[in-house]
Amino acid sequence: MSSVSDRVDPNVPPVAPAEPRGKLVLLAAVLVAAALISYANSFTAPFIFDDQNWIVHYRQLENLPEDLRKLRVANRPLIHLSVALNYALAGLDVRGYHLLNLAVHIMAGLTLFGIVRWTVQIWNQRRAQDYPATSISFAVALLWLVHPLHTGSVTYLIQRCESMMGMFFLLCLYCVIRGSQARRGRPWYVASVVACVLGLGCKEVMVTAPPVVLLYDRVFLCDSWREVFRRRGWVHGLLWGAVLVFVAILLPKILGGAGGTVGFAYQALSPLEYLRSQPGVILHYLRLAFWPRSLCLDYLWPPATLPAEIYPPAAVIVGLLIGSLVALRYRPWLGFLGLAFFLILAPTSSMMPIADLAFEHRMYLPLASVVVLLVLALYSVTRRFLRDPAGRRLAQVGTLVVAATALAALTCERNADYGDPVRIWSKVLEISPHNWRAHSALAEAYRQRGDVERERHHYEQALAAKPDHERLHVSMAACLARADDLDGAEFHYRRAVELKPDYVQALLDGASLFQRRQKWDQAMQAYRRVLQVRPDHADAQRNLAFVLWRTGRIREAVPAYRRLLELRPEMAGIKAHLAKILATSDDAALRNGAEALQLAEEARRALGETDYRVLDALGAAYAALGRYDDACRAVSKSLELARSSGKEEKCEELKSRLELYQSRKPYRSTPTQPAAIALPSDVD
Repeated sequence: MSSVSDRVDPNVPPVAPAEPRGKLVLLAAVLVAAALISYANSFTAPFIFDDQNWIVHYRQLENLPEDLRKLRVANRPLIHLSVALNYALAGLDVRGYHLLNLAVHIMAGLTLFGIVRWTVQIWNQRRAQDYPATSISFAVALLWLVHPLHTGSVTYLIQRCESMMGMFFLLCLYCVIRGSQARRGRPWYVASVVACVLGLGCKEVMVTAPPVVLLYDRVFLCDSWREVFRRRGWVHGLLWGAVLVFVAILLPKILGGAGGTVGFAYQALSPLEYLRSQPGVILHYLRLAFWPRSLCLDYLWPPATLPAEIYPPAAVIVGLLIGSLVALRYRPWLGFLGLAFFLILAPTSSMMPIADLAFEHRMYLPLASVVVLLVLALYSVTRRFLRDPAGRRLAQVGTLVVAATALAALTCERNADYGDPVRIWSKVLEISPHNWRAHSALAEAYRQRGDVERERHHYEQALAAKPDHERLHVSMAACLARADDLDGAEFHYRRAVELKPDYVQALLDGASLFQRRQKWDQAMQAYRRVLQVRPDHADAQRNLAFVLWRTGRIREAVPAYRRLLELRPEMAGIKAHLAKILATSDDAALRNGAEALQLAEEARRALGETDYRVLDALGAAYAALGRYDDACRAVSKSLELARSSGKEEKCEELKSRLELYQSRKPYRSTPTQPAAIALPSDVD
């Protein structure tokens, strides 16, 4: 191919060769079918890894209007919105999430099909070439769609961040191409800018779209930079402007702050350490592009420290980068493929530190450059060495079918890995045996299977690699508690709090263990510490109130219950519980029949006359006010409900209270024998 300056008249727009629309529709249908077949076994793969934080435990999911109100430009708002919509439609049914992910991937593949087809047609027209545009673009899109490296962006649900960004990136480029070939290009250009903005709402890597689009414009559409800016300067201005505004918003995150996991202030890795580690990572990505075996969900890739880990990979990558720059002059299409590959990887594979050095989903878009290069190489080799058109066609189609079938089979196999948490995390440990996150995830998978011994083993392995990780200590403590090793559980809870004194989950779980062991003072201390950190933590407030009541500290329990009802006024069971305490306390300073009756009535209105405990509290409140006939009716109804519910042990208590009210006497409880109605968690 000739140099950039060797062009036909650029003022004559290329006209796409006639192509039967039915053929294009058929090929598109084949692409869709290939993707569906490759991912047919992915729809039941469970939430995994970061899915837990972004989807399963994301607090705003149950309130879509609130989620929309809190969306922020710098926090991937389109991803949050897509997750919220999935949840609104089907809750946590994974099939809906997988369906959306696959639809995005298919849309991206079809867009790539269009980009390559138009590009080859433009190249043919401007260079008087005869490359089969439709065949090449179909081969590229097919291999790209079914490549198993994409399972990290499609089957791993929350990595729709990467695939949605990739889809909008490709649409941005496609719209510029179509606009350059249309009589009225402005609508296409506006659509390109919109796609760029939407992509920025998915993932930060979208900032590379404007330079890639600009480079494409210069290589494939225009003869000079002057022509680029004369024809589409305003389009590139808007694309770059959107990115610059976005980068300005992200600047605090890029410069970083304490505790961040991305940016130049990230303390675990310096920019130099990150930069010298990336050549080895990029070479690994390229190996997987050509030989996608031994895929790994979570590498926990260690920083490169030895000269052999740094300099040979760096020499190869620098050589490829220089080769791409040189090719831009003599083989511009090849230079574009190489530079686009490096540009798209630059935000995650250059010098800005990110907590994880390597993730396979980062190859979602860069893989397109590799696939295009492979397809063009196959076409060139067969055209050069096979003179017979029929034989050449057979070799091309046969190679494509074999390659696509092999890749699709590997994709199905990888989807099966995702479908079984034990299987996928075990494979991670085969590749990264010291990966503490994999040990922790595998322990959780065994917990769900009820295999306490293996769960404990993997938490021990994780703690051996990460002894000062407070969350691992909490998980280990919970495991030991289930195995009735209460001393071991208490040790790990205490260690977690030592490492992070304000760790709410450790304080809560530790307090629960203290309750189980009847260490009431330690439990109260832990709950109070939680409320210092989170004054609005209703569960801690409820449990503190219960412990105070359970240990006879009624004077402290009453205000604790009142505070709980300020936080959670809808808790009818707590209202009945507090009503019983206020109605029956032997402490005249605490006893308050009027308030007790009000609370009991509110509980009855909320729950109806279906719970014997609420009617028991109502009867006690009536008796405290001297309304013994009402008290007898309420307790008689309570007795009937208790008997019909099989609560025989409660019937004797209710009978004795009914006799007391019939003799016109109220019921009184003492701090050592507090009024028992129910544990606070029994009735909400």
